[in-house]
Amino acid sequence: MKKFITLAFIALIAFSSCEDSNENTASKLPNLTVRNESSFVLTDVKFSGISFASAGSDMPVSSQAVNKLTKNDLNKAGYITFTRKDIGITLRTEAISIGEEDLTFTFLDTTLVEEQGNSSNRRALSQISFLPKVSVEFNNYSILKNDIINLGENILNNSKQTEFTIKNIVGADFGRLPLFI
Repeated sequence: MKKFITLAFIALIAFSSCEDSNENTASKLPNLTVRNESSFVLTDVKFSGISFASAGSDMPVSSQAVNKLTKNDLNKAGYITFTRKDIGITLRTEAISIGEEDLTFTFLDTTLVEEQGNSSNRRALSQISFLPKVSVEFNNYSILKNDIINLGENILNNSKQTEFTIKNIVGADFGRLPLFI
């Protein structure tokens, strides 16, 4: 009986020390604070899958959100992804790396960002603009960039009317488009 009580006491001490070490490890994980000091309302703000402003939720101007990061987020580069609500473009910041200390990331109008999936649209947050996406069709077939299209036969010095369809894929108003043939 004495051995059983001794073993139970040792197990109790070992179990309680394991709980303490888990709590200490969890409390050592850093916080990431995301502040919006830009002139724009941001939405769907995330870092490493952690939401700071979930889809449909806004991060208004002069607001902030704080979240505790996971162990997997430490010492690896990642992006803060978000949507600038006024133009609906999904963007990302330059890569940031989180050490073991808390970090505050502040969005300013001058913060460099790029359109996700279109690195040619990389500018300051206030300079990002909507790049329309259009498709051109001829006889109900999409024409890709640099495609050669047979317009049929025609006699020299004689005109022939040919109809192309230009469709706005994304849905923005981009005014008049130049058409080069």
